[in-house]
Amino acid sequence: IKEMPDMYAAYCRHTGPFNEVYKAYDKLFAWAGPRGLIRFPESKMLTVFHDDPKVTEVSKLLQSACLTIDPDVKTSGEIGTITVKGGKYAVAHFEISENEFQDAWDSVMFGWLPDSGWQCDDKYPYELYHNDHKQHPEKKFILDICVPVKPL
Repeated sequence: IKEMPDMYAAYCRHTGPFNEVYKAYDKLFAWAGPRGLIRFPESKMLTVFHDDPKVTEVSKLLQSACLTIDPDVKTSGEIGTITVKGGKYAVAHFEISENEFQDAWDSVMFGWLPDSGWQCDDKYPYELYHNDHKQHPEKKFILDICVPVKPL
């Protein structure tokens, strides 16, 4: 359990299967790059999940592809701003390939959480990325899955 900070970010929304969120990232980075807003490692990249795939039809799943920015940056069109709320989160660190995301989420939500003494809070869960998987020798994603929690 970690205390995570508020994060102010530019976002581009994606509706549909989780593995197609890259389309929103392509648009977000096409907007952010020319503005000089991609400044790793200061910049953070995260996907915010607005829907639960156990409840929402896959074609209607809403996600926000996000890049942290300064609050004075102006956005428009498909690019908006969001404050990802801080607080207590169950944070699980992974180094996984593209086809291992579901297993990683299941290990947190159905493996660890039920017996942890914690329950999901009402903030949105997110994935916080620590690398560009295309640069990894095995094309792996290094990320934290962050699930908002509160005591039972």
